Amino acid sequence: MPSRRWPWGAIAATASAIVVAVPTLALPADGPTGPKAVFAVIGGVLFAAAIVFTRREPGARSAVGRPGTDGVSPPDRAPSPE
Repeated sequence: MPSRRWPWGAIAATASAIVVAVPTLALPADGPTGPKAVFAVIGGVLFAAAIVFTRREPGARSAVGRPGTDGVSPPDRAPSPE
């Protein structure tokens, strides 16, 4: 049985959305802004980690080396002799 790879980019993005939403849902609107800023910074760091994790996933890289070699894209045209 092959090992299962978890989608850590999606998990970190979901966690960042939850962390950013917590102050809006749990803290009073007229409360101090310090704790809200801490939640925003932590959510931003988690979102940046989500981007890194998503870019490192195996499907994020293209296997095509040059345009026109994948069988779908048209090949590059030769320069005009003008």
